[in-house]
Amino acid sequence: MLIAVYGIVLLGLGLKFGWRNALIITSVPVVAVLVSLAMMGWFDQLFSLFNLFALLLVLGIGIDDAIFFFIAADKRDSTSLAVTISALTTLLAFGLLAISSTEIVHAFGFTVAVGILTALVLSPLVGRAWGYKTLSRRFYGQRQNKVGFYLEVCNLFNGLLDAFIRPPCKRRHL
Repeated sequence: MLIAVYGIVLLGLGLKFGWRNALIITSVPVVAVLVSLAMMGWFDQLFSLFNLFALLLVLGIGIDDAIFFFIAADKRDSTSLAVTISALTTLLAFGLLAISSTEIVHAFGFTVAVGILTALVLSPLVGRAWGYKTLSRRFYGQRQNKVGFYLEVCNLFNGLLDAFIRPPCKRRHL
């Protein structure tokens, strides 16, 4: 099941970013999952269905981190800060699960924490090595109109989120 999910993700990324770039992006969660499995074996951890779900979570978060660093280009500092803070809060949450006395909860938290830590360490390497030149050639050259459309949709979505999440702003006095 896990291999099928990785295949679907690779297919989607291949259609969006190209096959070479999809392999580069997908390499981060693949290595993170392999390190998680290796650490589970090293520490003689329980493997159950919950660990499989944890590995799916590592896939999702690892892909997000890799894509963020892959397309960061000139916004590398803010991307690094955002991804690092996100990963550290995720590590805090799942690290607390890893110290649970319940074996299944401990195994779930341990698996996710190790996978997220590995993805956090590997994601900047993928972005720095291949992301900027390859992506800028592909998206900022031929596909300028589509990128502009995607940015407009993202700005609209962020505006809607801000309208519901942020407190109402103070009105200016005329």
